Amino acid sequence: MDILEEQVKNDGEITESELQKVFSKYFENIPADLPDNFTETTVHTKDEYGDYYIKVSDIWNGKFGEEDGGNEDGGNEEENRPGYVGPGDKAEDGNKKYESDGQIAIIPEDFTVSDKEGETSIDGGLVVIAPDKSEFVWIPVKDAIYDGKKDADLPKVEGDAGVKTYTPLAVNIQTEDDPGYVTILYNFCKNGLWLKYNNYDNYYQGGDIINQGSDLINCELEPRILGETVDTEARLGKIGLTRATFQEEVLKRQNEMILSIDYNGGFYVARYEVGLENENFVSKKGANVETGSWYNLYDKSKKFSQINVPSKSVTSNLMYNATYDAMCMWLNEKNVDITTNWNKGLTAQSAVQPSGTKYPLNDPNGEEDVVKNIYDLRGNGFEYTMNGIWETRITRGGGYYRNDYGDMGICGRWTAQISDSESDAGHILTTRMVLYINDFGNESGQ
Repeated sequence: MDILEEQVKNDGEITESELQKVFSKYFENIPADLPDNFTETTVHTKDEYGDYYIKVSDIWNGKFGEEDGGNEDGGNEEENRPGYVGPGDKAEDGNKKYESDGQIAIIPEDFTVSDKEGETSIDGGLVVIAPDKSEFVWIPVKDAIYDGKKDADLPKVEGDAGVKTYTPLAVNIQTEDDPGYVTILYNFCKNGLWLKYNNYDNYYQGGDIINQGSDLINCELEPRILGETVDTEARLGKIGLTRATFQEEVLKRQNEMILSIDYNGGFYVARYEVGLENENFVSKKGANVETGSWYNLYDKSKKFSQINVPSKSVTSNLMYNATYDAMCMWLNEKNVDITTNWNKGLTAQSAVQPSGTKYPLNDPNGEEDVVKNIYDLRGNGFEYTMNGIWETRITRGGGYYRNDYGDMGICGRWTAQISDSESDAGHILTTRMVLYINDFGNESGQ
């Protein structure tokens, strides 16, 4: 190959510029300045050389084309790794694994990995595409369920933020009255995050975290009935539920979600706020963002996977506070500013805009609100979650008219009154779907 020729010419050495020239001859989108980890990246051949994704280190080490490293004409290395898929591949006959940046993401059956530049890296925000062309981003989670042996590493006061980094998603309280998992909420600051125990005192109250379950719940209620004056039989009846069946459904889904994230090492978040297409929710750029009743948003969010995923490999749901926090943790780890407001000229607008709109509006040089391939976290609509407090439900993120209300940014946490009116929330409140994989290992979500 040309690399060997260049090495022969230069007494076994090859300069970065020569290497860049060689790779640019055969592969697409080779940067002018090669990154330090170039040998660990995967490159895609130009059309005239076929349609293959190849790891640079395999070429460099002479493995490409060998029996154990590819096929004779330079095939996709994932073809020789049972259970794995690569960029552009669809997961068929079960869930598959995808490797990037030394990590593994689970690709649900029926979903396709994006092959677009900037969308194939887990660290950069791995994008997968559902059968209806909706797009989702993988959120890695290191610790899903609290382990008491790591309690000393749990950030319990603001001073621990950025110092102690053990941040589990949930704790198993398993009591007779409340079997299952209570999700753990966090406060955020520029240095990191720490436990949020109740709505009044942002400090650790002592005792074992498992015995503090009631304080965690009182802080911001778990996904459950808020009260007879809020989640009424009449409101829930509009989406085919009673208070009893709603309680059973949301607790079952939360238990499944925690077990799934623990087993699979992550979950998916919608790339865009929910849009409406043929009366069904989508996560697509340019879609008109759906706003209105929490109950309608919840109902349509959970029906997305029922309608669009034939294999039932995932379950879709309206965003949880815990999954939003997990997303914020991951963004923070990747040096994304999650606390500072964006304030890109949105405050004068009277409605949310289509997904992925550039701001300020009507500015050809406007900027998209996007971090790690996820859009509209800092602005556009406020995003309802499953959680609530008193007679309200919690909303997250920045919105179009509160970008100048202080340093809230992506991690912002607000409250919104519950209404059964489709138009009451009007131009303010929307949501973002999450997907959890219907594979729980040896556990059950029941």
